[in-house]
Amino acid sequence: MSPFADQFPRPVVTEGAMRAPFPADAVWALVGDLRGEGLADGMVERVEVEGDGPGAIRTLHLPGGAGRVIERIEEYDAQERYYIYRVIDSGPVDLTNYLGLVKVQPAGADACMVSWVSMCQAADGKSEEIRAILRGNIEVVFGAIRKHFGFS
Repeated sequence: MSPFADQFPRPVVTEGAMRAPFPADAVWALVGDLRGEGLADGMVERVEVEGDGPGAIRTLHLPGGAGRVIERIEEYDAQERYYIYRVIDSGPVDLTNYLGLVKVQPAGADACMVSWVSMCQAADGKSEEIRAILRGNIEVVFGAIRKHFGFS
């Protein structure tokens, strides 16, 4: 892919950040697992992953057999605790040029910040609908982190 391929704007941008009262390494062990064990509950029925790190392909099976979305991991850095992923097949979801970033950053010895950024273009004037879906997905993940670690 050309290095200029991602230089165009994506009008639908959603982002979220949360403070977790646990060390960054502990939270990254959950968030950095590309299989998303427990993080995607409610968003997808199951996640299949082929490969590890950059180039890994993640298939998200949507609830009720509604279809699937396929992602490719573009960057994965366990030391810096982040990954970037791209949707390569949006299935039934009306979006294109999706790019996402997940990062866990230390916030002192016993806490961290988890941030998630999603950006894309929406089809057929559905920007607000897609923005709401992506924002809901971030909230599901943050809720799953809170549930896993037992805090609110």
